[in-house]
Amino acid sequence: MSKKIYITKSDYEKLTKMLKDGINNDLKNQKYITDLISELEKCEIINQKEALKDIVTINSKVSFKFLDSDKEMSYLIVLPQDADVKAGKISVLSPIGTALIGYSAGDILEWDLPSGVKKIKIQKVDHF
Repeated sequence: MSKKIYITKSDYEKLTKMLKDGINNDLKNQKYITDLISELEKCEIINQKEALKDIVTINSKVSFKFLDSDKEMSYLIVLPQDADVKAGKISVLSPIGTALIGYSAGDILEWDLPSGVKKIKIQKVDHF
């Protein structure tokens, strides 16, 4: 059984609007869009005030580690139009962005990334 994830009502509305507006026609990222739809179908929608400070949301900075390599990374999760990898901002529709959204600091998850299935531990979440 997979861990329940939490999505703020605001993030849920933004993400479902993107999907309805045709972002799901992006064939290059279709697998990750399908993964995001799957995550949204099983999430619990919460109000921003209910959100724990350690839940990954849009506009949160996430520090995480790949457990198979101990490689650590940190990114700000943003909407696709705001993504800039060089500036440390990745799209919520990117493989890693989709993997992290809705999970919390301390969670360990497995996700199918372009480099294969990886085990990821979320270490810290900061909100801006």
